[in-house]
Amino acid sequence: MKKIFLLINFFFCLISYGQNNDEIDKIRNFIPDGYEVLNITKGDLNLDSIPDLIIVLNKIGERDMYNPAPKRQLLIFFGQSDGTYHFINKSENIVYSHDMGGVSNPFPFGWIKINDGFFSVMHSGGMGSIHMKRITTFKYSLLDKEFYLYKEEGESGQFSDNLTEINKTSIIETEADFGKLQLNKYSIYDNTIFER
Repeated sequence: MKKIFLLINFFFCLISYGQNNDEIDKIRNFIPDGYEVLNITKGDLNLDSIPDLIIVLNKIGERDMYNPAPKRQLLIFFGQSDGTYHFINKSENIVYSHDMGGVSNPFPFGWIKINDGFFSVMHSGGMGSIHMKRITTFKYSLLDKEFYLYKEEGESGQFSDNLTEINKTSIIETEADFGKLQLNKYSIYDNTIFER
């Protein structure tokens, strides 16, 4: 039974890998020389029931680059009824560069989730016993066809010697805190939720 489960799991991984390669082939012209796909996420961003794409790109060999580390690019594509993708937007200020996770987490980028007109980006990091998590959410406006910052969630804490979490702090900020902010005017590097 275990062998069958592993075989089925392997089969679905191959299908997913092939589907992602198909999607990458459709937008390959938007990937600059020297960059590779770090993450690809599908979902309905503009509420037309056609799957859209968010792609995160990183510089090839970025782990050896510092001072400054190269920024990662986030690209947004709207799916078309013919199966192609239309480029919508690009930002180098939504996904942290590889060196922003702190000593205990050299890989700060966690995931992207798309949910009916919203997309969220999660980062984590820390140093020693201190850890942090940050989720930034954007919302698509059907009215003016733009993405706006919807919410920033931050969590920080510390682990004691017996790995019990202590000094946990959670912060949630919305448009009432940061105003109406378009995706292209947002920078994760300028907006550190724990410093406000």
